[in-house]
Amino acid sequence: MNSSWLIISGIGWEPEIRGLLTVALASTVLVGSVWLLLVTNTGIRLGSLVLLAGFFAWFTIMAGVWWLFGIGYSGDAPTWVFIDSYADEAGSEPSGIEDAYLADVDLLPDPNCSAVRIFPPSKTGWEFTAPGDGCTPRAIALVMIYPGPDRDAVIEEFATLDEAQIRESAEISNSLRQPGDPRKLNPSELERSIQDQITRQERAIDQLSLSTLAAGSPAVIEWAQDQGFFNLEGGWKLLSSAEAGEANAAADAVITESGVFPTTAGAATPAYALVDTYQRGGKPPPQSDSIWDRAINKITNSALLGHPTNYAVVQARPVKPMVQVPGEPPPLAEIDRNGQTLSIVLERNLGDRRLVPGLVTIGSGLIFVALCINLHVRELRIRSRDEEYAPSA
Repeated sequence: MNSSWLIISGIGWEPEIRGLLTVALASTVLVGSVWLLLVTNTGIRLGSLVLLAGFFAWFTIMAGVWWLFGIGYSGDAPTWVFIDSYADEAGSEPSGIEDAYLADVDLLPDPNCSAVRIFPPSKTGWEFTAPGDGCTPRAIALVMIYPGPDRDAVIEEFATLDEAQIRESAEISNSLRQPGDPRKLNPSELERSIQDQITRQERAIDQLSLSTLAAGSPAVIEWAQDQGFFNLEGGWKLLSSAEAGEANAAADAVITESGVFPTTAGAATPAYALVDTYQRGGKPPPQSDSIWDRAINKITNSALLGHPTNYAVVQARPVKPMVQVPGEPPPLAEIDRNGQTLSIVLERNLGDRRLVPGLVTIGSGLIFVALCINLHVRELRIRSRDEEYAPSA
């Protein structure tokens, strides 16, 4: 008795009881009223058959729409599934991702060849040298040497640091603090804080990823590939950060669960950062965004009997632990370029989103056909009896 009462008390009015009552009342009023009209005019047996035939006809149409668009009572959605992972230590050593044996992952260039700081070149003295064979170029290096007609816009978006704005913001914020506020800085401390913020912003620009660059300026990536600075073999292609959202989320879950990048107690930044994402396989995309190319691509992909396996590789790098300083903005995550790069290999599971509505459509259609045949046979039987007992002329 007590256990039953506990179970009942755990059921809330919203949404359980109210939802059940709403569905029951709607079914009774809507379906029941139609059934009542039918049986009062045609009889219980014929009226019920007509009602059921109409119901399953409607359900066939509705489930067909679910089947077509993959909505409603659907199965599992496509997801990225973890397959394996490979670690690359700093430097261009012949091990790490080169040891991969799945999906030609070993054909990807080494992501850890360069650990030097590039930005700003006026302070670092950096000069461009072509990436070594089998090495991934640094995104900020491509930005600095890009000669395209939109070079100024690319530099402004990815490689511009407004030191005056940082200084003005810090001075205004410090001036608004009262003299007794422990966060108020003297001139030397304020200058040191401003220089620290400038340095962190410079490091944030220096650690620009190729996927981020591909999202903001794909022309730079295309130019680098044409020049031979960024070579991808085996059908691999770089995904922009906008295209890699779902794969990055799956990789995030894998890394967090595995604990491969331990979190430092009291750190204000995450333990790792996702950088570049690559994809290979799957059905080919359209050649362009034109309606004609998309229509042809849809037809040709639908004609394929199977689904080519789709792989993605998400690369993550460790982040230096940073402590939040009271009164200052949150610190920017700084990638540790002397740490290893972890490549997460994912495989696309297509799921069965349309299987359930497809089965419902077929099942409802078969029941509808069976009811129609029953009604037809009944009509023929009644017509035969009418002709049998009809008075002769």
